Amino acid sequence: MSGTPREWLERCAMAGIAAVEGGAAVGRSIRRDGSRIWIANREIANDAGVEIVAIGKAAASMAAAASAALGDRVSGGMIVTRDGHSAAAPAGLDVRHAGHPIPDERSMAAGRSLLERVAAIDPRDVLLVLLSGGGSALTSCPVDGIELADLILTTEEMLRCGASIDEVNCLRKHLSIVGGGGLAAASSAREIHALLLSDVMGDRLDVIASGPCTGDPSRFADALSIVARHDLASRLPEPVLRYLDAGVHGRKPETLDVDAPVLRDVHATIVARNADARHAVLRAARSCLDLGEILRGEASRMGRRLVALADSLRRGPARLLVAGGETVVRLRGSGKGGRNQELALAAAIALDSKPADRGISLLAVGTDGSDGPTDAAGGFVDGESARHARSRGADPDELLARNDSHRFLELSGGLVRTGPTDTNVMDLVLVCVGRVPDDTESAWRVPSSC
Repeated sequence: MSGTPREWLERCAMAGIAAVEGGAAVGRSIRRDGSRIWIANREIANDAGVEIVAIGKAAASMAAAASAALGDRVSGGMIVTRDGHSAAAPAGLDVRHAGHPIPDERSMAAGRSLLERVAAIDPRDVLLVLLSGGGSALTSCPVDGIELADLILTTEEMLRCGASIDEVNCLRKHLSIVGGGGLAAASSAREIHALLLSDVMGDRLDVIASGPCTGDPSRFADALSIVARHDLASRLPEPVLRYLDAGVHGRKPETLDVDAPVLRDVHATIVARNADARHAVLRAARSCLDLGEILRGEASRMGRRLVALADSLRRGPARLLVAGGETVVRLRGSGKGGRNQELALAAAIALDSKPADRGISLLAVGTDGSDGPTDAAGGFVDGESARHARSRGADPDELLARNDSHRFLELSGGLVRTGPTDTNVMDLVLVCVGRVPDDTESAWRVPSSC
């Protein structure tokens, strides 16, 4: 038997997450035949050593896979990752931990060390850069004239106001020296190969980890427009506002253009993305409908929209809806949670207004195993979740108003914990509509309609 809706949804979600595990994705992208090595189907020189730089939540597993594939051709390297995410790190590489999602002193030190390290590479060697989500915060090293405290406050305010990752990273690229092509510009390697896990909408290379090896199409004027759009001028540090204004007037250097000559020998390849995870979910389901990367905007609004969509399809053939992307949370209260937990709470409230026999349940998770400043990856809700929380003295609407989704899911029994997953390709939301498939074997087939 396939089990309960929650068990089925968790099994399908984990199939999606497993399909985009960082180490496996890197391992598939590096091939060796004797002295010949191909990285993303590009052969490197036979006399070149390979320096590995891995940044992000999946950095350790990605570096381990690269080290195993390259063997004695590895000349050295450095891993920068989040606390608790370095278990898979291979021997021989310098491992650093740093702050995420808010940068800290370790982030600044790691950023500086990275730039020094790539500048010292033998010009005959190749630099292999492995990027995954979280890289921007982990290597935040402010430009001259900006203090780390300014960068920290700017990051906090950007996250608090509900800015998208594209907007957050636009400011980061103009305020930090590693992003916006900064790492590539500092490198003395003969060429750079970058393998990336995409954790951004549209798989934009300049946004993933703030594009340390990629030219930046955004300008200082775009950064100031974002500040105005979110009404942040009164909340950001004065040095940041002065720096951005100086940049607009040509008194500070722009980030690298996308066609900058220094980027000529950079080869970037995305090795895993949200679409890969969704397709794996579909392979793990009996009846399915891929909604695409529709998760965007405010999490609570998206939770309500998905319930409405599921309800409209209740009499149709689909048993599973899967959506990808990344929503945002506009902080209005002092509660605890993350975007997936808030989406789940809003969905639970919407389900509470419908007849109990609707048979709709929802699972929302971050593919990296973390959601906001909590130990949960996300949450599960169904038509009984709000009732369970109320029976324990909670008001779901009040909890949503103060962004306290973690508390709601604790009370309703809906917290989902996976631990670090060694990947990050944004979020997955799975919605079960109606009855779970009857047998496990058939639940792992994809109908031709998908």
